[in-house]
Amino acid sequence: MRVSTSKHSHSTRTLASSIWADFHNRRDDFPSTFNTRLLLRWIQDAVGDVEDTNGKRKASPTSRVTRPSKRTRTEAGLLERTQTSTQQSTVGKDNYPTLPKAAFDTQSALAEEHNLIPILNHSMCLYITDEQAATNSRVAANTANRWEEANAAFWAYMISISETLSKPMELDLGSIHFSTFHGRLVALMDGDSPEDACDEWLFLVPQLNVDPDSYDYRARASDLLMSSYTLQRHGCARVQCNLKLIVQPGQCNVPDLLSLILDFAVLLSIPQALHPSPPSGSSKKGTKNTKKVIDGDISLEDARRRVLRASLELDGIQSGEMDDNISLSSFYSLIEPAPAITSSLADDALQPAGLKAKLLPFQRRTVAWLLQREGKEITNDGRIVDRNPTEDFNFWTRVDEGNHGWYFNVLSGEVADGPLEYSPIHGAILAEEPGLGKTLETISLALLNPAPPEWNPTVSRWDPTSKLHVKAVKVRD
Repeated sequence: MRVSTSKHSHSTRTLASSIWADFHNRRDDFPSTFNTRLLLRWIQDAVGDVEDTNGKRKASPTSRVTRPSKRTRTEAGLLERTQTSTQQSTVGKDNYPTLPKAAFDTQSALAEEHNLIPILNHSMCLYITDEQAATNSRVAANTANRWEEANAAFWAYMISISETLSKPMELDLGSIHFSTFHGRLVALMDGDSPEDACDEWLFLVPQLNVDPDSYDYRARASDLLMSSYTLQRHGCARVQCNLKLIVQPGQCNVPDLLSLILDFAVLLSIPQALHPSPPSGSSKKGTKNTKKVIDGDISLEDARRRVLRASLELDGIQSGEMDDNISLSSFYSLIEPAPAITSSLADDALQPAGLKAKLLPFQRRTVAWLLQREGKEITNDGRIVDRNPTEDFNFWTRVDEGNHGWYFNVLSGEVADGPLEYSPIHGAILAEEPGLGKTLETISLALLNPAPPEWNPTVSRWDPTSKLHVKAVKVRD
């Protein structure tokens, strides 16, 4: 199982118009990276209050605390406990769009007989800042003022907590739900039950992208977390997410004060993940209308290939640039000459008797390599024989996780539960530079390894251009 981490930075002041061009100069713009009003309320639920030695109410400096009971924040910024959900729903949404609840959760639990195999564990560290971002917003002044008040209250509260600490404090905020908005994952608050799940925007989840052109992914499939949830949507995996808040002690600068830790684990479902296509029944009642929202342009094959290649460390977790950008000089550095010929008799045998032109040494090495790609080899005494065993390249590799093993095609993303039988792959691409004698080498190959008699076509025609009888090509079955 691959264990990895990534670091990200988001400002509480970043607006949707800074991320999506569709929101430029719109009145429904909103602070897209964090809903500070909702995040503050959730943190207050997790922190709780305790009496200090002076009788004042301070945040608990314990190293790890969990959520006690539900509370809401009044307009004055004070805390008061509540037993109803009505007050919670009256908190201003500040232009935040309404999103489907738990859109990515599987609607039916994976069958108990399915084995869940952990293949990937990633920790996403999101540093929270208060940097002012450029904006093209046209929201009403009262809405913008509410944003500033919520942002100021959030930072004032977090700084007050920090001042009481002698060591970093870790708050376990619990699990979260996800939905999508304009092609991005959005974290939603999790309730204690499905009926209690809140559908309010919590924060915009950073992307874990690799360059799609480098790995031949569709754009959205390059996001690792988005692809992981696509697998869950099809019942091929389970994704477990947990959110923590780290508060640093003392007089820290704002960029160093807070960080959210989003831990997610991907568990592959066996044998469900080995199905070549989505299992029947994956579009049960309640899920049919969410397929477009969830998957978008992500196919199951792309999602599975993205997740499995990342888990096997064939691809990176995240990359902002094109990987393996090959220049002309780096390309030439990868080129090697054909293997040397092992004996003088073998070297002499590579000069076809029917060829008038004399092959140069490097051309004979190329012809020997071409013979190997056609399943032949030349012995030290100059005989051309069948190559046994044939060492053919293929894209299937065996994967072992715990007590389970399967086979993964690193090119197509297919998976199988057992070794596959495949026909030997012959042939090659002869891509030498112009003028080095590719035509001559190919003619030599045909003379040294002619087609067997059963392949000899019986139909021929006269070609007036070449002034030869040209036989029809017979395709091998």
